[in-house]
Amino acid sequence: MTLRTMLLRLMVLISLYLTGNVAMATPPFGCIPGNQDNTCLTAIRHDPIPPNLCPTAAGWTTVVASVWQGFQWSQPECNLQPPPSCQAGQVQTAAPVWNGAQWVGLGCAPPLPPPSQNPDPKQMDQACRSLIAATTDFSVFQFSPETQLVILDTPNAHQVEFRYQPVSGPLVVASNSWMIVCTFLNGSTVPSPNLGAFPLDPNSDGGG
Repeated sequence: MTLRTMLLRLMVLISLYLTGNVAMATPPFGCIPGNQDNTCLTAIRHDPIPPNLCPTAAGWTTVVASVWQGFQWSQPECNLQPPPSCQAGQVQTAAPVWNGAQWVGLGCAPPLPPPSQNPDPKQMDQACRSLIAATTDFSVFQFSPETQLVILDTPNAHQVEFRYQPVSGPLVVASNSWMIVCTFLNGSTVPSPNLGAFPLDPNSDGGG
């Protein structure tokens, strides 16, 4: 056996030895997402690495999920959606709720008109006269120059009465003088549709 043949055989034996050690050191599970290993003589392995996640607080969504890059997870792309609000001039009636993907349940409504603190008696008088003229059962009554307006405020009953007397109307007990009552309830400037009509005693002074 020549020296050259001996050297070739020695090199083959060394190569087979090294290859066998590498094969035995390589983990059988391979390199899967979340694990790290190598093919060196001493294998390195540790528990799976969890992917990076977006915050779970209300309003956060994931645009692009974390991707395994062979040795670590990439950073996810996250988006924060602020809760919606009502338009200018509206009143919120229900708060929005986060359902995991979007905000839902926002309730909005136009604001209530402020209560009239100083109602105009002239406008209220005109509203009563328009209601009386438009009501079928009261269209037979006639106002005259002698008709007087008496405003009776009853705070404990939360109402204001506009009384018109005398008003000419159907003949009752030899008298056609009536009193018509138009009522405003609970501070409203719109008269109640329930009008009242009462015959006046011809012997009285027209009050009551």
